[in-house]
Amino acid sequence: MPRFLFRPVDVATLGFFRLIWGVLLTAEALSRFRHVTGIYSPEFAHFRYLIAQWVPLPGSHAFLYLECALLTIAGLAILCGVWFRTASVIYGLTFLHLFLIDEVYYNNHFYLTVLVCFLMAMTHADRAFSIRSYRARDSDGCAPADTVPSWEYWLIRGQILILYVFGGIAKLNGDWIRGEPLRYWFSMGDQIKWPLNLVASQDWFAMMASWGGIFIDLVCPFFLLWKRTRWIAMTVFISFHLMNSQLFKIGLFPWIAIGLLVPFFAPSTARTAWGWLQRFVAGVRRIRMPELDTLSHSSRIPPQWIAAIFVVYFSIQIAVPFRHFLWGQRPDWTEVGQKFSWRMMLRNKDAYIRFVFDPPEAENWLNANPDKRPNIASEHIERMSEHPWMLLQYVRYLDESLAANGYPDTKIYVHSVVSLNDRPYRVMIDPTVDLTESAYPLWGIPEWIVPLDPTATQETRPLTEKDRIVAIQKGFADYLKQSPDKRPLGLGKAE
Repeated sequence: MPRFLFRPVDVATLGFFRLIWGVLLTAEALSRFRHVTGIYSPEFAHFRYLIAQWVPLPGSHAFLYLECALLTIAGLAILCGVWFRTASVIYGLTFLHLFLIDEVYYNNHFYLTVLVCFLMAMTHADRAFSIRSYRARDSDGCAPADTVPSWEYWLIRGQILILYVFGGIAKLNGDWIRGEPLRYWFSMGDQIKWPLNLVASQDWFAMMASWGGIFIDLVCPFFLLWKRTRWIAMTVFISFHLMNSQLFKIGLFPWIAIGLLVPFFAPSTARTAWGWLQRFVAGVRRIRMPELDTLSHSSRIPPQWIAAIFVVYFSIQIAVPFRHFLWGQRPDWTEVGQKFSWRMMLRNKDAYIRFVFDPPEAENWLNANPDKRPNIASEHIERMSEHPWMLLQYVRYLDESLAANGYPDTKIYVHSVVSLNDRPYRVMIDPTVDLTESAYPLWGIPEWIVPLDPTATQETRPLTEKDRIVAIQKGFADYLKQSPDKRPLGLGKAE
């Protein structure tokens, strides 16, 4: 284990980051309340993560409100530095449960929130800018100057470096390099604010944003590590995330990303800045600089434990984003290997799905009894149409409902065509496979997912409704030419 990771450094900047992190977590917790009767609601059929189907679902709205209240209290405790490690673990576990309730609500910054909560629980970030340090002031009004081992900073820094670097590696693909899907999103950006709306729809802006994104992800994070280039990188990152907040509806992520830049400052930066602020406001400078030659006894975690944590944790973080290479297919098409890999803003899908039942009477019964269909939200429908695992789960819900109401042996087929990043519509699910009898492997790609045709040429969208129907029909026709032995049940005009 490198010795520099155990070098004592000022805790001040880590404590200041805890303040910002607590504010962001509290804001995130408050925003969860509006989802209690929405995507989290027990009234809906939920789409589970393949590896987390064991996670219990909330039984009532009251329980969900309790979880959101617990999140808020834990966020405030982190902000104030009260029971900091316990509060970090509670927030991480509670948020993780909400995160795992429904896959449709997956977001990279939610995943990041869970990870950073658990990483922060390993630190002593409550030793500065907290109620604890305020109460420990000396007779001159100075808070105690404490130290932590350098690895407490590098836990957070390492996670942020992984986020950006793997986000940049994922952008090194043909679609992103030619400006997709940014070009399409910008062309549809009616909500983009002035002055970005004046240039966002122009081709050069999409290309600049695409290539600029690669540079920012792969180069600027390493500029954060060097004092001479740190302010340049900070300026680029802050400008980038502020622009994203205007271009896309991505919630708190831009502000979380800006807040996560704080641990890259020198450890004593926050203490020095606090002294300057005191002198500016009150004309005095009440700070104590820490003695860096010794560590507090409470920081003496056995080095071999720290080494094991670093090796195991970061090995997993590095290995998981590469897992899709084992299967040789695009994760933005199959969705296998897409999540937990920092693959951000890389795909736009326009999808059409149609369920075909054998016997047809089963569909007639469902149409006559719509309350017997799985109750899903609008967000579910949009995500489900482009995600094979969600489609399979929905088919299972349908099958269970039909079996319980006199149709136990119904076969269900899915006609699914998808346009990925302006490509022509292509069949995504084999329309001859009965999904009620199909499995989804824990490792690998299901055989019933049709690989993306690499020869598909680019289309120009948005399409008119008439053009869209023609494109969908052509997608099925092209599939049948490649697989003439397959005869999809009930294939007709798009509906």
